[in-house]
Amino acid sequence: MLTRSYLFAGLRSGGIVIATLAMNLAVPLIAQAHFLWVVDANQSADGKVHVYFSEEAAPDNPALLEKILGAKLWEANLHDDAVKVSPLKFEKGENSLEATFSPKSTNAGVFLDYGVMSKGGAEPYLLRYCGRSQTIANRKGGKVIGDAAVLPLEVVAERSGDGFLLRTFWQGQPAEGIEVTVDGGDLSASKEGVSNAQGELALGTLANGLYSIRVKKVLEEPGKLGDKEYKSIRIYSTTSLLIKPPAEVTQPAVSKALPELPRGITSFGGAVVGDVVYVYGGHAGGAHHYAKEDQSRELLALNVKQPSEWKVVGEGPERTGLAMVAVGNDLYRMGGFIADNGKEEKEVLKSTSDFARWDAAIKQWIELPALPEPRSSLDAAVIGKTIYVVGGWNLNGGGKEAQWHETAWKCDVSANPPVWQPIANPPFLRRALSLAEHQGKLYVIGGMKNQGGPTTEVAIYDPATNSWSSGPALPGEGMEGFGNSSFAINQHLFVSVMSGKVYKLSADGSQWDQVYQLEKPRFFHRMLPINQHQLVFVGGASMEAGKAKTTEVFDIK
Repeated sequence: MLTRSYLFAGLRSGGIVIATLAMNLAVPLIAQAHFLWVVDANQSADGKVHVYFSEEAAPDNPALLEKILGAKLWEANLHDDAVKVSPLKFEKGENSLEATFSPKSTNAGVFLDYGVMSKGGAEPYLLRYCGRSQTIANRKGGKVIGDAAVLPLEVVAERSGDGFLLRTFWQGQPAEGIEVTVDGGDLSASKEGVSNAQGELALGTLANGLYSIRVKKVLEEPGKLGDKEYKSIRIYSTTSLLIKPPAEVTQPAVSKALPELPRGITSFGGAVVGDVVYVYGGHAGGAHHYAKEDQSRELLALNVKQPSEWKVVGEGPERTGLAMVAVGNDLYRMGGFIADNGKEEKEVLKSTSDFARWDAAIKQWIELPALPEPRSSLDAAVIGKTIYVVGGWNLNGGGKEAQWHETAWKCDVSANPPVWQPIANPPFLRRALSLAEHQGKLYVIGGMKNQGGPTTEVAIYDPATNSWSSGPALPGEGMEGFGNSSFAINQHLFVSVMSGKVYKLSADGSQWDQVYQLEKPRFFHRMLPINQHQLVFVGGASMEAGKAKTTEVFDIK
């Protein structure tokens, strides 16, 4: 803001400077304008939500807080499939309105009809404020709240190439002609512009820091607030944008070169018992066509302490799209499909309800009580002695006849006999997903939806309450979640995706941070822990190189 001494100096400079003074006098009029800003608990130093009535997302004159006590504060979890806002109670603090987040909230927002204004003989107008918070670190950003009742005018940032892009929305739709102003961060002057026909405005590069973004829209709509009439509505919407440095991506050191698989396979079962990695079944043929002769029936084993070669230690039925887990020293396989056709024949794919335990002593699969429904393209995980199966479908001749499963099941293999029992139905229909146990809960990651294609969405099942909730979506586009593999090791949950990126769930469970990059990207593979500090990546395929025989081992730093 201009100082008094600076203005007086201008007045002494004569006629030419009068024009300069007129230009500068306009600055305080803008600078003295106040807007509502919300800084959420993930952005503030004290872990609280703060609402400021200020020129930017920072404290100003505390006396002004009295003018905004009628504001409506809200919170939301942007990791939810459908974002819903909830009211958030606040108290008047020393220099802000203060609130405390609910445990799963990620963002906050504010709404206030400030009052009917009339200045300088202008027709009266309703002054409306709204705003939200946003943080961008490893993610691309760009997810909208999309609730016109609390945020009719919304501006959201996202990474775009080496810079950032702002997207403006009115009533949930991209909005053209929206005035945008950006301050804060390392900017020495405001960045201003107007959104294009797609509702977008390129910002270029921005350094890490907190930015104050505001947008404006005028509606020529008369109305009444209380007993005061107005002729139009002026809406100012803000976004407090925190740009954080992405987590450092470390290239892991290959700890050893392990033997290749005898042939490249996808959609197989994998598990580890002691020092031995096992894989069973899978598909060795070309993409998009299945035949019985291309299905594996072998149980392969590799001792990572003496990794001379993969050995065939047993056989069973041909299966693809199955799950396999280890419980103690025992292997269990579930589901999968059989291709009941030859290479030159029309596909006849049938899901199975297999459930079997590998008896290493007699080198045979021992049949156990079958799954309640035929199921393939599923995954399984273990908590204690209980196996859980989630996802998949029932193929009964081909993909068009597939029934997507609405159910999920558990089986305590220590029981005699073991019995499959239902758990709460998942709030999704997905296949080609991964399932992992982490801190006593089950994480269902990515996959293909029955409608909408591949997804990066994450769902969490809590056995203690037999209930489902939403988790943080994987970064990137939907294909990143297709055919992924996940596992928890040493209290950390990792997931390996199609692009070769390996992500770790943050300590607070709010986001995925990239920690590794595979030398050979793959999907429909298996990522398995061979001890408390190493992960092995087996099989799979990539769009570019096809099926992978290589086996990569990485050290967890």
